[in-house]
Amino acid sequence: ERERERGEGKTHTNTMGKKQRRDSDDEFLDSLVQANQSSWSELVVYFVNALLVATVPVYLYVEVFGMACEQYQILYGIVTLATAYVLSYAYKNTAFNVKVELSKEREHLITNKAIQGKQTKEEVKEAQDLVTAREAIAYSLFSVSSYFLACVTLFAFFIFARAPAAYNYIFSLGSAAALWAVVSMGST
Repeated sequence: ERERERGEGKTHTNTMGKKQRRDSDDEFLDSLVQANQSSWSELVVYFVNALLVATVPVYLYVEVFGMACEQYQILYGIVTLATAYVLSYAYKNTAFNVKVELSKEREHLITNKAIQGKQTKEEVKEAQDLVTAREAIAYSLFSVSSYFLACVTLFAFFIFARAPAAYNYIFSLGSAAALWAVVSMGST
């Protein structure tokens, strides 16, 4: 009888431990979902920057490949808007991944700052999250834009060099944007 009671006690303890672990996992997942939700202002920043970066190759194709703006304006508009949409997605994913990575590294700093100052732990965490988010956005905009433009140049002059100029433009921008959208989905 005593062995059965001991076994039941262990089972009860194990189920309580599993339930607590599940609750903490649920809280962690909820925090990740909330952290991945971008505000409208962030989405606007991503799209406007993506639109500016996606228009840079137009100059290359007008001057180097001889694709006149008047003749190819519809192609430029459609490809630029589609590329901007895909790039804004890559910016958002990269910013989220960097923010998660930086938050993990800076988690231990919160308690030290809260102890040293007169701020509460929550106030310090909110301020740190804001700074971390801004740093992640800045890194995302810089890195994805740089890699995208480098890939467009590589694709335009080497990989799709023998294709007609219009196809070269479509494939170079589309491939570079798709590549960085896929790369940005990777976990940190």
